[in-house]
Amino acid sequence: MGAVAFRKSVFHLHRWIGVLVGVQVALWTASGLFMALSPIERVRGTYLVRGDDLDSLAFSEVKLTPAQAVAIAGGAAREVSLKSLHLRPAYQVLQSDGGRTLVDARDGTVLSPLSRELARAIAIEKYRGTGPIQDVTWLTKPPIEFRQAAPVWRVRFADADQTAVYIDPRTGRINAVRTQLWRMYDFLWGLHIMDWRQRENFNTPWLQIASGFGLVLVLSGLWMGWTRVLARGLPARRARPR
Repeated sequence: MGAVAFRKSVFHLHRWIGVLVGVQVALWTASGLFMALSPIERVRGTYLVRGDDLDSLAFSEVKLTPAQAVAIAGGAAREVSLKSLHLRPAYQVLQSDGGRTLVDARDGTVLSPLSRELARAIAIEKYRGTGPIQDVTWLTKPPIEFRQAAPVWRVRFADADQTAVYIDPRTGRINAVRTQLWRMYDFLWGLHIMDWRQRENFNTPWLQIASGFGLVLVLSGLWMGWTRVLARGLPARRARPR
């Protein structure tokens, strides 16, 4: 194959690969730019909720010992910790089988799974925004934006960010915060890795194939550009005036 024929073959290969993966390349660029410009702290929404405040733990109200809390929770305990749960001290008992039980450290009341009222109260206490609560929902099959264990309490706020907080009914902990920015980021991430449903697998065959074609597209484009420069000749260096 002569040089001219080879150049034409590379050109046709470049053109047809561009037709095949051009849209995906554009999606990679656009989604990558969006993710690069989005501060990860705002994407995660952590600025919208308060962290655990150990200073608010009312030790004077603790009436139960850890052993008593374990006995109330039942089963063999692997770990016992004391925490503040909506302005009350509570023991969190981690059982050897992985189960978790919350016990009120004042009177021994078992608090888990959390009631709707307690989940609502925790969400209001932790929320830093200004929007009112829109709804409180018990989910046994969470939406795609919450890819963690169920069941879970979802508390949505009617604010500009359309904030939703997901509360673990076993621990009272806010496991996730979701906003419109997070949802857009997650959608574009799915397009970026070509896992359009679960948005977690970045080893999909589609991504591997498209990445291979994309590499050929870039390399063939670079080759054509370089050979065109050589064909026209490199510009002569101008002599510097003395």
